[in-house]
Amino acid sequence: MIKPWRKTGEEFLHGGYQQIIRRTFERPGGRVADYEVRVVQDVVCVVAQTVTGTFLVARQFRPGPELVIDDLPGGGIEGGETPEAAARRELLEETGYEAGVIRYLAANPVSAYSTNRRHNLVATGCRKVGEPQNDLREEVEVVELTLDAFRAHLRTGALTDVGTGYRGLDALGLLG
Repeated sequence: MIKPWRKTGEEFLHGGYQQIIRRTFERPGGRVADYEVRVVQDVVCVVAQTVTGTFLVARQFRPGPELVIDDLPGGGIEGGETPEAAARRELLEETGYEAGVIRYLAANPVSAYSTNRRHNLVATGCRKVGEPQNDLREEVEVVELTLDAFRAHLRTGALTDVGTGYRGLDALGLLG
């Protein structure tokens, strides 16, 4: 039976947009191993459906893969915000759309080597009320996809939050 490892140490390695720490663990049997871990705030990710039934994606350059990707709207949860409030704010900032109803689905770890969780939400009844608020870190072009095009996009795996997309379609009864 797999059991949690015992953490024996932790040290700061790098600061910046993301912090990196080294955690040392004693594994069963006494072996010791180091792991670099990203320390990042929790994030929200939103499957956003407009009043006309289309789905919103945020086309933007992603520095990790060095590609322009059609991702789901989302971002960091700021101090004191609920995931629902963060999802509403991020949707508006990244797309210029205001959510009608926001529904919380679940949270999951972002990766095995990160401290943060992704909170998955669905926004329905979204209406355009402005333009994306591009800043120093992101420049977004909003793309509306039909249900079929959104499903096809998820099947390509060419976005960072495929799981949220499928989870959202399932919650809406549109997984098909």
